[in-house]
Amino acid sequence: MSSYLTSGLLLVYFFFAQPKHRLFIPFIVLGILFFTFSTFNFSSEDETEFIKSFLRFMIVVACGNEVVQRTNNRDLLVVLIVGGLSIIIHGVVFPDAYTEFSTVTGRASGFYLNPNYAGTVALVGYSLSLASSSKRLRWTGMLIFSLAGLLTLSRTFIVIWVIINLIASVRSRKNLLGFAVGGAMVILILTVSTFLELNTERFSALESLFSNNVQTETITKDTRMDTWAKYTPKVWEAPIFGNGYNKLRGKQYGGSGIHNTYLMVWGESGILPFLFLMGLYFYLVLGCLKYFDTNPEYLYVIIVIALAMLASHGYFESFFMVFISMFVYARIRDLKKQELQPPPEATAST
Repeated sequence: MSSYLTSGLLLVYFFFAQPKHRLFIPFIVLGILFFTFSTFNFSSEDETEFIKSFLRFMIVVACGNEVVQRTNNRDLLVVLIVGGLSIIIHGVVFPDAYTEFSTVTGRASGFYLNPNYAGTVALVGYSLSLASSSKRLRWTGMLIFSLAGLLTLSRTFIVIWVIINLIASVRSRKNLLGFAVGGAMVILILTVSTFLELNTERFSALESLFSNNVQTETITKDTRMDTWAKYTPKVWEAPIFGNGYNKLRGKQYGGSGIHNTYLMVWGESGILPFLFLMGLYFYLVLGCLKYFDTNPEYLYVIIVIALAMLASHGYFESFFMVFISMFVYARIRDLKKQELQPPPEATAST
């Protein structure tokens, strides 16, 4: 109900928000392409789910731009800190909160219900924290999101967290402190692990990284590459127009879904939506690279989203990744506008 309520609130906000901003056409086109082409081999049993997903996605991309345009880095970071705290509280205080709703036990997720999505949220928050101009927010965010992400016990979180810290450290050696923060959070979890109800298999694998007996079998068990391999043959069965909506997100082919947004888009809706998706994120990455010296946080964030899309197929369902992508798109556009504006001296002289 809370999820549906957010869609309703977006509609209300869009109606009252003044002045109106330009729509984010690339995201609208992406939604139209995906949902249109995925009907070519459509299964009638998914009709209700299809209509619901289409309407909600279009509400997000058509109405969410008004929220995005009025949201700055600090606003978003504060909201994400609240979300990060919910992950920590879930893992420490209410570890059994979602037992009756999910088969995922011993992995914290907070407000986000799914630990993998929660890990992505923590990574976006961490990325914004790294470049925050407020020392208080920077250190608070780095500590909270590192701890929250580790409590999800997500392998994807750990890999992307390391990548972001490496990139940040190349930009400034001061960012090497990020590794120290992560190390401190790992030590904290290992120290108090006896008081936490963590997933035994995942936690043992994390613990083994600091011993002479690394549990490589657990770490590499059922990896995303193994999952992609199960579903890739299906992609090649219909590479032009796709296999149809929701065909690669179920439990067919001995898995729980393809867990790869790029392959999912190609496999369900064909080559054209896939190429458009790739072009859109290529544009976002290039735009963030252009402003990396002055605004490194946007490159960190878009790398998080682009890599997280390699391990998730919920892009058109959960909306967090598309919303954050729109946020980055808006900031790139703002920075370009600033470049085109004449300097104050030139305006004054004129």
